Amino acid sequence: PRSDVWRSADRGRRWERLLEQAPWQARCGHAVAVLSSGGVLLAGGAASKGRKFSDVWQSRDGGASWRCLAEAAPWAARDGHCLAALPRGGALLFAGIDSANGILNDVWWTGDAGVTWEQLAEAAPWPARAWAGAVACATPASSLGSFGGGDVTDGCVLVLGGLAAGGRLLDDVWRSDDGGQNWDLVVDGAPWIPRRGHSVVALQEAARAPSVLLLGGLTDFGPQSDVWRSQDGGTSWEQLAKVEPWVPRFNFCAASHPDGSVMLLGGQESVEGEFLNDIWSGVIGQPAAAGAASSSSAASV
Repeated sequence: PRSDVWRSADRGRRWERLLEQAPWQARCGHAVAVLSSGGVLLAGGAASKGRKFSDVWQSRDGGASWRCLAEAAPWAARDGHCLAALPRGGALLFAGIDSANGILNDVWWTGDAGVTWEQLAEAAPWPARAWAGAVACATPASSLGSFGGGDVTDGCVLVLGGLAAGGRLLDDVWRSDDGGQNWDLVVDGAPWIPRRGHSVVALQEAARAPSVLLLGGLTDFGPQSDVWRSQDGGTSWEQLAKVEPWVPRFNFCAASHPDGSVMLLGGQESVEGEFLNDIWSGVIGQPAAAGAASSSSAASV
């Protein structure tokens, strides 16, 4: 594992190394979220010898410097968990694998950018899981009908798929409309193949419910490069691409831009390793037959 920090100011074309060694210990399987205030939160993860962390770090200058908010947060040390920044402030941390290799389904909330944490659920109604997909979406008032009447101040949070006990892969979708306190099963058996290590991003459009994209991940048939979209809060899904030009992968990062484009970075090509450092960017808003454009580059990170 590493503890370096890199930043791009031109959507991934050029990269600047901000830190060769950050003050937090080198790790993998951690979670990172950009808060509505603009700060960056890093939580948990695992060291090279399997030691797991429950620390919380924050950067307010785009990753150039970091401050430790908690060496041992009240939630159990873990990796493979989710960290979702809520649209109107605060963040949720949930799921993952603890130090005893137990799979978790607890839910924690912070309203002060990671300084303090409150447990919302010791055991959420969704099956315990790790390496799941998660995303928080703003919910404009005009879209409440399609989202089933969620609280517009909190938006909604989706949990999708992941790795359950016994190595079972999941294809369910759960949604919370009240900031993680209550959860409803939206789909039990989505049309996409059960998977873990996938990425989920939200594309926000003014006065409309956000589109949610699910990309890649590891299935029982190997890594994938497919893309699925939901425009109704995770209830229904359409496949935009069965195979994208980027290499099938899992445990990678993806982020959306205000113009609707999506950037995809790195990941693993196989369970044996084969780590990637390529970067892809494009607009994924039309079915594959429409020929959405993509571009790629190999990063020197």
